[in-house]
Order: sequence, then structure tokens, then C-alpha cells
Amino acid sequence: LYQLPKEYILSICNCKPHKNLHKLVEAYCLSNIKVPLVLATGHDSSLQEIASKYKKNHLIIFSRFIDEKHLPQIYKQAKFFVYPSTYEGFGLPPLEALACGTPVLTAKSSSLPEILGPHVNYTNPLDLGTLTKDLEKMLTQKEKLNQEERDLQRKHASSFTWKKLAEKTLSIYKSCL
Repeated sequence: LYQLPKEYILSICNCKPHKNLHKLVEAYCLSNIKVPLVLATGHDSSLQEIASKYKKNHLIIFSRFIDEKHLPQIYKQAKFFVYPSTYEGFGLPPLEALACGTPVLTAKSSSLPEILGPHVNYTNPLDLGTLTKDLEKMLTQKEKLNQEERDLQRKHASSFTWKKLAEKTLSIYKSCL
């Protein structure tokens, strides 16, 4: 449907500077990883230039928009999900990946540790060497996640619901009256 390879690493975000895609692509290119990196974002020629510089442009895939109903399967098929954002108000994509039982590598910054807790792998998104090493470590992560760990991930992710958000918001409004 989306012409994705059988195996891939996934990142879903936009191309805004705080999403840190340029650093991600460079770290990926510096790594020994041969599994393609799928960027579910708009095509960005500067990202393609980085990949070309390292002769890995054939391994960077820009996916077109992924329909919400297909996202769970896209997450589940990924070797792991990477989200190196340096600033997030919440961080829905890594939480969605958790809900699908997919290993997550994300930035240890802003709200992400508070939202995702101990259920993901954290990296320094500003340190190219650390990000490169952490990407390489993640390739073995999916095989290491046992069913109990996947269940813990899913349970944690399921604690965030729209109903709970509405109830908490209403409670705050009531306390202000």
C-alpha cells in the first residue's frame, strides 16, 4: 500500500527544526545500519543531500502521508521507531508506537520522559555520536522485547485516553469556579 520495504526503521514527524530530522539522518548515515529508514514526512531535499553525501540515499525512504487507520500496522512492522525531537509538548507518535508494541528510541528531552516513562530507550538527540550508537543498539531491541515487556508498554500507553483528558480538564475547570 505504501510501498515500504519488508524491514525498516520508522520515524513519523514533520520537518520542523525541533524534530531534529537532519541529525537523525546524519546519525543514521554514519551508522553501520543497512535497514532502510522510513521518514513519514514531506520530502526534504536537504535530508536527501545528507544521505547522498554518505552514499546512503537509497536507504532513506520518504513515505507519503499515512492514513490513521493504517498507522498501527506500519508501527508494528517497523524494527523500531525513532523520535529524536528536541522539544515536544506531548509526543503522540512515540506513544502510538508503544501502544503497538514497537520498540522506541526517543530524545531524553522536554515532556518525552514524563509521558513515556521507563518503557522506551532514550538518547541525547544533540550528540551525533550517541545518537548513532543508540540507533545501532536498537536493531536488536525488537527481538529482545518479550511479551511481558510489550504488555507493559501497551498498558502504559493505554493509560492516556481522550476520556481521561476530558475528565481531568473538566476537573480543573470546576476547581477554578
